[in-house]
Amino acid sequence: MSENELMSRSALAPVLALALMLTGLAAPAGAQVCEDTSALRAGSVSGEISGAHAYSVPVNGDWRFELQPQPHGWVIAVIDADGQDRTALTPPLHLDTNPRRLSGWHLRNAANTAANQGDINAPQLERRFVIAGDDGNPSPGVFNIRDYGLADLEPGERARLVYLRFDACLYFPRTEEEQQAAADLASPVFLPEEVEQLRDCGLTSDYELEAWMLPRTLGGDFDGDGALDIAAPVRRTRDQSRAIAICRAGSWIDVLEAIDADGPDEFGAYLQQAEAWQITALDTGSEAERPGIMPGVHGDVISVERIEKQAWTVFWDGTQFRAFERYHHVEP
Repeated sequence: MSENELMSRSALAPVLALALMLTGLAAPAGAQVCEDTSALRAGSVSGEISGAHAYSVPVNGDWRFELQPQPHGWVIAVIDADGQDRTALTPPLHLDTNPRRLSGWHLRNAANTAANQGDINAPQLERRFVIAGDDGNPSPGVFNIRDYGLADLEPGERARLVYLRFDACLYFPRTEEEQQAAADLASPVFLPEEVEQLRDCGLTSDYELEAWMLPRTLGGDFDGDGALDIAAPVRRTRDQSRAIAICRAGSWIDVLEAIDADGPDEFGAYLQQAEAWQITALDTGSEAERPGIMPGVHGDVISVERIEKQAWTVFWDGTQFRAFERYHHVEP
């Protein structure tokens, strides 16, 4: 895309429409959620910067998120592989109160004697900007100032930002292939090849595949042998009790389940209430150090959750899959 195409005023209409939408996108300061959507990939960035230094980290493949020094602080930029700033069309254009410009005097009153109480019409700790896509359609970005330091605080001066601690969330359009893959993950319908893989691995007719939590499969190296394993939610046909089947390297099947329909196996009983699961990092704190819980973890681990209420970790100890309760928030 040429510079003229990037800066074309014909692109302003979608940019302005997105600028209006940004008001509903950003979470309150301190509570930002940076998550993928069906159409957008989310990328989070956080860090610190001080003095006259620049900040630059890779995003979106070969693009870069940058904070570039300017006279009163820094300016936000997202630089593509051709060196173009994809945030340049963020409105209002050509004004020093543009939300991309992180200027110390934005946070001070007109006399530079105290904090800005509204007498200077400038963005404050949360900055919302737009990122031009290859097709001309913009996606949003949100930048939050978490802490800052100022200089040039004498009355009549324009204050300078000399320190920032920040986090940002950048959204980039998914390709059609990525959108299809995301839609596939959200579907509860098992593909014929997934059914065949689990049956060939040894899952008997005592169990039926049913996506009682999503995604319907997780793929990882759960036993640490370097081969791909697949895990899927299933039901026991005789009593419809929930269970998890794990096919290791296409050859061995393990089923995690309740001993009977109601338990008494504690993790098996917990599965009857579980809502979501994911591959996750293993805790390294006190829970991971409890005697007898994890004599040796091999491979990826799975977190099985009741959202914001309870979670169990499933891991391979070298011989079998085991589980321990990671947390349990008591409900009022």
